[in-house]
Amino acid sequence: MLTVSTDSVASRPGLGPFSTGRVGWSPVPTRRGKLGDVPPAEPRFLTLADVADVLNVTVRQVRSLLHAGELRGIQIGGRGVWRVENSELERYIERQYAKTEQALADSGLDTVDDLNA
Repeated sequence: MLTVSTDSVASRPGLGPFSTGRVGWSPVPTRRGKLGDVPPAEPRFLTLADVADVLNVTVRQVRSLLHAGELRGIQIGGRGVWRVENSELERYIERQYAKTEQALADSGLDTVDDLNA
């Protein structure tokens, strides 16, 4: 029977009975299913549902943004499948921040709370 003594590793920070000693290594399988693989980076393209989650709106509202040209995306195939590039979503968000700041400046108000009052 194999016993593991935690006394020898407990005094070393970051090490435990199941540690490999490798920084950044995780015993949790990644999408590829191999132990220790680095988790995949964020996907380049997002589904409309993903975009809706980020913006906290509905998929229907995301479709409206796409069709109005406010948010850039690409249509894949002919069945209404759309994807939005991560960088395009970030640019859209930055434009919305700038638009909000400009609206506040034009109105002479300091905060969004003042705008809603």
